[in-house]
Amino acid sequence: MLKLLPASDIIHDLALNDIPYMFLLMVGIAIIRKPGAATALVFLNFLLMQLLYGSDKSSVLWWQYGIFQGLFVDIYFVSRGKHIFEKADGRAIVDGLIMGALRAFPAVTISSALIGPFLLGDTTTFGNIFLNSSLNLVGNGLAAGLLAPLAIRVAQSINQSASVDVPADAALAPAAATGGGGDGTSATKQEGGN
Repeated sequence: MLKLLPASDIIHDLALNDIPYMFLLMVGIAIIRKPGAATALVFLNFLLMQLLYGSDKSSVLWWQYGIFQGLFVDIYFVSRGKHIFEKADGRAIVDGLIMGALRAFPAVTISSALIGPFLLGDTTTFGNIFLNSSLNLVGNGLAAGLLAPLAIRVAQSINQSASVDVPADAALAPAAATGGGGDGTSATKQEGGN
């Protein structure tokens, strides 16, 4: 279907067909927010792709392709610590941009330079690898960066603990529930001076 569109080569090289995939990946990372989530999600997607759409890449030897795509994202995730995808703000856009680019790098580079020649006997020039990698990096990076705030909001609507944001009335809830100042003492005991 992509071939029917005008400029289909540029659309494919910029990986615009990966936009739904990048959105779901960002939502999954925003929901789980644990190291290893990106590797698990990308590898699961790759494994399902192998099972549903058999091809020359339907082999255990290609699993490294699926693992490497998430591994770089998880390394970035660990380096950012607990502050990744906390809020749907400008920092989330930068995080999404970097994670999308890090997912795209091994998708073209490792498969074209390492896996393809050894498993399929396909060879290509370094210029072609560089061009395809950079276009894929830009396309996936922009898609993930622009969709990251929306992905965080979707994750927050699915799972309220998916973010660190605390509503203003949540701080008052423990005090009202215990009948006192939130330390477990009752209001009458505090008023009595005992």
